[in-house]
Amino acid sequence: MAARSSDVEENYKLAIATLNGLQTNASVLEEIRRTGDQNPDTRLSAFRKCAERIGLKGQRLDQLNAIHVTGTKGKGSVCAFSECILRHYGFKTGFYSSPHLLEVRERIRLNGRPLSKQQFAKYFWECRDLLEQTKAVNNKRASPTYFQFLTLMAFYVFLQEKVDVAVMEVGIGGTYDCTNIIPNPVVCAITSIGYDHMDILGDTLSKISWHKGGICKPGRPAFTVNQPAEAMSTLVTRAVELKASSLQKSPDLSLYPGHFPELGLAGDHQRLNATLAVQVCRTWLKEKGHWTQNDNQSVQSSFACLTEAEPFVLPQQFYQGAPVKWSYRSLTAPTAPSQSPSLSPSLSHHPHCHILTVTITITVTSSLSPLLSHPHCHTPSLSPSPSLSHPHCHHHHHCHILTITIAVTSSLSHTLTVTLTLTVTLILTVTLILTVTLILTVTLILTVTLILTVTLILTVTLILTVTLILTVTLILTVTLILTVTLILTVTLILTVTLILTVTLILTLPQTPGLRSCYWPGRNEVFRKPGVSYYIDGAHTPESLEVKRGWVVVVVVVCMRMEEGLEWRCVPVTKVLLFNTTGRRNQHLLLTPLLDCGLEYAAFCPNIADSTAVPGDQLNFMASFADQLNRTRANERAWVELQLGLLPHSLTSPTGTSAHSIGEVGLGTSTRTTKTAAFDCIAHALHWATGGRQAQPSSQVLSPPPSPTFPTSLGEATHIQVLVTGSLHLVGGVMGLLGAEVDSL
Repeated sequence: MAARSSDVEENYKLAIATLNGLQTNASVLEEIRRTGDQNPDTRLSAFRKCAERIGLKGQRLDQLNAIHVTGTKGKGSVCAFSECILRHYGFKTGFYSSPHLLEVRERIRLNGRPLSKQQFAKYFWECRDLLEQTKAVNNKRASPTYFQFLTLMAFYVFLQEKVDVAVMEVGIGGTYDCTNIIPNPVVCAITSIGYDHMDILGDTLSKISWHKGGICKPGRPAFTVNQPAEAMSTLVTRAVELKASSLQKSPDLSLYPGHFPELGLAGDHQRLNATLAVQVCRTWLKEKGHWTQNDNQSVQSSFACLTEAEPFVLPQQFYQGAPVKWSYRSLTAPTAPSQSPSLSPSLSHHPHCHILTVTITITVTSSLSPLLSHPHCHTPSLSPSPSLSHPHCHHHHHCHILTITIAVTSSLSHTLTVTLTLTVTLILTVTLILTVTLILTVTLILTVTLILTVTLILTVTLILTVTLILTVTLILTVTLILTVTLILTVTLILTVTLILTVTLILTLPQTPGLRSCYWPGRNEVFRKPGVSYYIDGAHTPESLEVKRGWVVVVVVVCMRMEEGLEWRCVPVTKVLLFNTTGRRNQHLLLTPLLDCGLEYAAFCPNIADSTAVPGDQLNFMASFADQLNRTRANERAWVELQLGLLPHSLTSPTGTSAHSIGEVGLGTSTRTTKTAAFDCIAHALHWATGGRQAQPSSQVLSPPPSPTFPTSLGEATHIQVLVTGSLHLVGGVMGLLGAEVDSL
């Protein structure tokens, strides 16, 4: 086992070197192509056993809630759209794709971002160690290939990172692809089918479609787009054979209600990929219980926006807690009722209503009779008064209310009068003295109280005046401090807000879902002083055909002058930078580009820099000599097409002519494109840009020689370079232009 390094960069490089050792040798691949792959089932079964050795059994893979996507064209874009939509719904996403452009860690993404070097190295060695620990004693257990190992690692990473959804792009085909070990993906998608990898998948659309349709699973829904009749028929048959729950064709984008959002990926062909992604995502959301719209309604154009947090159901404790008990006492004092003749009888008999009646009576008994019979005492009347008699004695014959009139003599009367007068006078005098004394006392008390009150009021007024002055002063001081603080705070907040706003504008996607989707290397434009690079990894005839609607075909372009703010139109020079690999027919691939107004064409292998090849871009599957031969063949094909020649190689996979002379307009072409072939991308870019793009300081690989760029290219006001034919070529160009993996 290779020694590990504690340094992140060194550990990553060591992991890449070990991974490159799993690449299939070019000679072995050639033998497989010559004899054919006789045991694809056995190969997939062996891979499934490798997966089980690191704990990736079927039930665990179902935890990924996978979206499985295959097809010839657009499968990477559909995956990118789907991942972006679900990520903006708030789900944690995993995304596995191939090939990579700059570094291999791009193939495995978490929440749209490639794994960091530290993450990649960590998970690489964990997977590698698990495979080594489970290797059989006789060493007959096969090790996974380069692509197989990365697929295992993607599954492993997504499970370890606990993603909510894993978007898996098929490598080649589908039926026997190593991504096809997922037992129950949530939904499957099949993009446009065309001719590609025919040495592996077959030379007819029916054979190719048989492989693509192999990702359908029992009871799981599948979606596709409008296909050629031969391909669609095969897909329907495969879906029935594999017992898929459904196979539905995505509607045209124009049929969606409302205004469909602008797409983040340029090109009319991306509308087909977008409608498939929309159907896939809606189905995934339904299957996982997150789709809130009416099932009978079509997908709305706003379906890709950031959802707002849903109101949650209040826990029972929030609104059914124990009632608050307030303690109290009621103090009730009995109230004595007023003694009134009009007192209600009902109250007088209330058990808690006591009426105290005090009746003073004069009871005349028989023993008082002699006194009342005195000759000087006249008793004109002595009679009972029933109305005033004691309530308990109104039947007693000795109880009377006595009215007595006493007659006295005049002398006695005078004596009594004087005595009474003196007595009354004395009483009145004493009362007057007491009253005056009381009045004087009260007056004195009130006077003293008034003096004290006035003194207190004056004192309090003084204290309040001083306090008010101090308080006003304090309030003004605090107000001043708060005002200054508020001004500074608002200024700081506005400054920070401005900085954050500018940062967000520069670094974050402006809108969610379809509009903010970014898939590097597809329909990208890089602008440098004097040069615009139009980059797309199209590598099938159909894909290159749609470039006509994207590549600028006019001879002028609006540019901002470097020395000022003025805009003006300037003439442009158009250059093609092209490469293709494998067994693809270069004549078929180049034909759609004939009418793009290209004046120059440069050809090179997928080697970024001949002086230093990064480990992530090493390719052991084709020798350098084979790559150079392919470069020369691409250049010859372009020259032949420009001259109007139709070689026997320009035929469709079925043997009939793919493009007639009239269709491509070769019969009327009078201009021959100037061409050149190079040993690496850096040398080709230097030539194609008229020296604007620097080339390596030394050239290690000698053939073919690097031609000097034409004078007309060096003097061109503005150059447009179309880079296409291979994603590996696109990645090399992007790297030389300064693109970084973590920004992809």
